[in-house]
Amino acid sequence: MAQQLANLRTPAAYSGVTSYARSHKGEASAAAYLALGHAYMLDKRYADAVSSLKQAKEAGDSLEDYDDFLAAKAYHESDQEAQAEALLKGFRAKYPDSIFVDEVPELEANVLLDLHDAAGAKRVLDAAASDPAAGRAGYQLAAGLVAQAQNENTEALRIYKALLLGFPLSTEAAIARAKLSNLGAEDSLTSDELRSLGDAYYRAGRYEDAGDQYRTLSRKANLDEQSRNGFAVAAAACDLKLKRLTENQVQALPDTRDENGARRAYLLMELARNRNDLDAQTQIVTRMETDFPQSQWLAEALFSSGNMYLLRKEYARAAEYYAYLGDHFSSNKNGSAAHWRAGWLNYRLGNFKEAARIFDEQILNSRGLQRRRRRSTGGAACMRRRITTRRRRRRTTARSCACINTSSTRRWRGNGLLRWAPQRRRRHRILKRSRLRNCPIFLRAFPRTALTLQKPSCWPTRG
Repeated sequence: MAQQLANLRTPAAYSGVTSYARSHKGEASAAAYLALGHAYMLDKRYADAVSSLKQAKEAGDSLEDYDDFLAAKAYHESDQEAQAEALLKGFRAKYPDSIFVDEVPELEANVLLDLHDAAGAKRVLDAAASDPAAGRAGYQLAAGLVAQAQNENTEALRIYKALLLGFPLSTEAAIARAKLSNLGAEDSLTSDELRSLGDAYYRAGRYEDAGDQYRTLSRKANLDEQSRNGFAVAAAACDLKLKRLTENQVQALPDTRDENGARRAYLLMELARNRNDLDAQTQIVTRMETDFPQSQWLAEALFSSGNMYLLRKEYARAAEYYAYLGDHFSSNKNGSAAHWRAGWLNYRLGNFKEAARIFDEQILNSRGLQRRRRRSTGGAACMRRRITTRRRRRRTTARSCACINTSSTRRWRGNGLLRWAPQRRRRHRILKRSRLRNCPIFLRAFPRTALTLQKPSCWPTRG
């Protein structure tokens, strides 16, 4: 019920947990009231949250640190700073093993700042400077706010800048960037630092923010042409992820012979794939193999092309792209997976010799790699064993058939089946050449009642 209340916070969930809290005593009731207080805080009903947390503290003391910390947070959010400070003061000494120990310094510093006690806030932060709490984004934001409140703008700018670059995806980073803008210091960020922010947004899937960052950088003055082209291509890549990039926009980008040009070609290939233009896709990849043979964007294009043909169930074409990627970009993040897929597809297509070669390479190349790069080694070894087992099974079947045929011929010879003599002599020569005449193991393995070893009784020429 408590989990349902935290996730849904419906009237029925509130009613159920409230009834449970009132019908029980001790720690069970305390846990229910704590769940109610937490849910009220999520709904920003801070007065109800404080009331429930007080009831939780009266019902039991096992979760007392939860009650005090959440109540202090509710007081702070409702601008009752004096009550919040009363709960937070001495919290670390009273609950040294609490999970909130690292969050208390930043919360108490913010409470003291709202009470216009910047010196007290600095003392609280300095006391925890050597603790793990100092590595939190909230702690660093509080430190910057304290420095700004004490008119130490240079130190505040340094802290805000470090926070923005160190935790670019956090809520505190957005606040720090706003503070930098208010202080007129956002222009102090270098192009490389802003590029790192855009890359962080892109990797996190925040393509809108990343695109805005790249477009801002591309319009920046005193920027060399290569960097400007790189930012423009990166912004186009964000538009591709947002499904609003057109071919004309990509064609308008400079066609250079560097990594920017390789990424431009990759974007064109992705657009061709999206519209199922197989001829254009093939031409673009072929041109990339000639113009950008060492570019990582060629590796991305090969992997994307292989995936496309795999989904289209054109396994031969997919195997070609995967094999090229695995052979030429073995250190790429997709190189090992593509190499394994090439072997797997060749196995499915019946190219067992080529599949065995690829899986052997997969096993050999993975021996010097780290553990995280050897995920497909077990699969390669398994597939290699399957190929070997298949070969052995075929040889075993051939030997078994040879032994059966030889035994049947001997039985028929005594029954006047002379018309089989030419075939018998020819089979004898083949068996002699392949050294499969004597197979005592397989002869013993077949029961005497097997139909293939019994004397024929229904031939019309039987004597």
